[in-house]
Amino acid sequence: MGRWLPYVTGGLAVGDLKYEQGLAFPGIGVKERRGDHSGTNAGWMIGGGLQYALTSHWAVRAQYQYIDLGDIDFDSQFGTIVGPGLSHHQAELTEHNASFAIVFKF
Repeated sequence: MGRWLPYVTGGLAVGDLKYEQGLAFPGIGVKERRGDHSGTNAGWMIGGGLQYALTSHWAVRAQYQYIDLGDIDFDSQFGTIVGPGLSHHQAELTEHNASFAIVFKF
C-alpha cells in the first residue's frame, strides 16, 4: 500500500495481578491490612495500528491494544466489634493502550 502499513495483532498476554484490601477506622487512626491475593494470569490481547514510511529509514507509527488478563478473587475473614466477618473480593484487569512511535530502520 505504498508508504502505508496497516496491521492487526493479537495473542497471549501474561501478567502478575496483586490485590490488597484493608479496613480503615476514621477518627481513631487505625488502618489494618485484612487480606490480599496475587497470582500470574494468562489472558489475551488484540490490537492494530498504522505505520507510515517517511523515508527508507524513518517511519512513524500509531498503535492501539486491548488487553484482558481476567480476574482474581478470594475470601477473607476479619474481626469486628460484633464478631467475625467474611468478605468476598474480586478484581479485574483490562487495559486500553495507545502508543505512538518514531521508528528508525537500519
